[in-house]
Amino acid sequence: MRAAFNANVNGRSSTINLDSGDILQTQGYTNYDLSLATQTRLTDLFSINAGIDHSFASNESSANVASGVAHYSQPGDETGLQLALHYNFVPNAFVISGTYAHDFYDNASTYYADPALDSETRNRNSDTLGVKLYYLMP
Repeated sequence: MRAAFNANVNGRSSTINLDSGDILQTQGYTNYDLSLATQTRLTDLFSINAGIDHSFASNESSANVASGVAHYSQPGDETGLQLALHYNFVPNAFVISGTYAHDFYDNASTYYADPALDSETRNRNSDTLGVKLYYLMP
């Protein structure tokens, strides 16, 4: 079993719009990630991985430097569940995995000085299926 906690510190940043030349300046913010993962060996050839992670997303404040127009984003947290079934063609060297992930996204909003430009997303979820092939050098 593995547990991890990360803090992603994002300092103040500037982005330029190449079409208009406007500069958007975003204040610093910190996001936190918490995860828990485990692997269970069923036989020498089969194993299962399972995990859960949660991202605590901080609100972001940005402003157009030229116009002074600000906007405020509340990206919402995200929770992810992962599951993988592994088969070892050659033990500890050549592995194929079937993977599944389901992500739950909290409601997210962006607010502008002009309320007609505000946006919001609700009840978003995603499913991801995949196949991975690993070759490990001895």
